[in-house]
Amino acid sequence: MTTRADCAAIVMAVAGLGRSLGVDITAEGIEFPDQLMLLRAAGCTDGQGYLICRPQPANLIAEIVSSRGTITGIAS
Repeated sequence: MTTRADCAAIVMAVAGLGRSLGVDITAEGIEFPDQLMLLRAAGCTDGQGYLICRPQPANLIAEIVSSRGTITGIAS
């Protein structure tokens, strides 16, 4: 997405559609800070990926959520 204009255009279009419909958009597979920055700019409201949190055992999820306040939120 950060290196190909056609991929960025698809992300922007899907995020724009979500905004116009009033629904939250979840971006998946966020691995790098520049991806997160572009997804925020596109209007994505939630996201997941290695940049946010590596996969964790289920018994640690409550601790992660309480320390961060959220797992998936990417809005600034």
